[in-house]
Amino acid sequence: MRIRIDGTNTVNKGAELMLYAVLAEIEKTDKRAIVEYNMDSYVQDRGRYPIQTKLDFRTMGKWKDLCSSLKITGLLRRMGLSFRSLSPYSVGKFHPKIDILMDASGFKFSDQWNISPMFYKWLSDYYAELKAKGTYIVFLPQAFGPFRTDMGRKVVAMIDRYADIVFARDIVSYNYLIDAGCSKEKTLLYPDFTAPVKGTNSEQYQNLKGGVGIVPNYRMVDKGGTGTGQYFKFLISVIEKAKENGKQPYLLNHESKGDAKLCHEVNTRLEHKLPVVDNANGLDVKGIIANSYMLVTSRFHGVASALNSGVPCLATSWSHKYEELFKDFGQSDCLLDSNNIEDSLVKISSFLEPTHNAEIKENLLKGHAINKARNEEMWKLIWEKYRGQQVKK
Repeated sequence: MRIRIDGTNTVNKGAELMLYAVLAEIEKTDKRAIVEYNMDSYVQDRGRYPIQTKLDFRTMGKWKDLCSSLKITGLLRRMGLSFRSLSPYSVGKFHPKIDILMDASGFKFSDQWNISPMFYKWLSDYYAELKAKGTYIVFLPQAFGPFRTDMGRKVVAMIDRYADIVFARDIVSYNYLIDAGCSKEKTLLYPDFTAPVKGTNSEQYQNLKGGVGIVPNYRMVDKGGTGTGQYFKFLISVIEKAKENGKQPYLLNHESKGDAKLCHEVNTRLEHKLPVVDNANGLDVKGIIANSYMLVTSRFHGVASALNSGVPCLATSWSHKYEELFKDFGQSDCLLDSNNIEDSLVKISSFLEPTHNAEIKENLLKGHAINKARNEEMWKLIWEKYRGQQVKK
């Protein structure tokens, strides 16, 4: 079986954990499978971290990486020439049949991203090529929507046309898809699927154990309606509150250069610098979070890693996906308003209180067990539907 994985990378730690979740499931199901890792950010991914897997794992697009680094795509764009073949969304004429395409994007389809006509055409042509060769197309649990624009509705129509099964990660995403015309027969509701992935307990980060992790996200500034100065003020207030409660705060870069810049900028504003976790791989990041006393995060999979590890967590939000994830664990009122620091610090103080912290932890571990079982149910459904389609052929 040949399986292609779209939508992941090793820059965003959540995307990397989703990649590991898919690889673990494939290894359980077919140890002889050929896996095509179709990176969605060639230049940034290049040479970062070796992927740990026993499967026949083939990184796609290495020559495309070279073209990107040499700015060939930009040259072709200026010349008005097609460069789709240099994008992740293409399959060569003589490429072996891909049995299953698994799209593991966290949040790719939404009016929030202002999807361009060119990107839409690339995707549409890509999925058409795959279906013509008999590929089974699965959109693994992810956030979708809203879809209020003409382009948004076209995107949903495209998904409905080519996907064999679509998993919405939350009820809001599910409703966005259904309201925009995606058929109920192929649209299902299942939670984030990184619950089974275990982080590594690296000796390098043992000094952070029992600390309060703070995970910034530049999206809070460009998408979340928070000014840069206000966001820094919020983060520094969280740091001070953790220290007041006798906990060691640390800063964690959960993605790339944008978040790293925020971490280091926060540190320049502090009299006593904090430890900054930068350039750790996704498994180490999950292990660091799992060893924390509490997490305050602006990254979605920071929330997911904390909740699945039984670590009390509060988060700022720029999308519906955050609140819905907390609901999966029976948690409510866990969002922080970075523009209302006073109320945010009240919530943080509550989560830092030892008795309340222990109660939250116990409830989160119960939620993790439920979500892990739902993940297993989802994968069983995927394989059954795929095999059923093969029998029909």
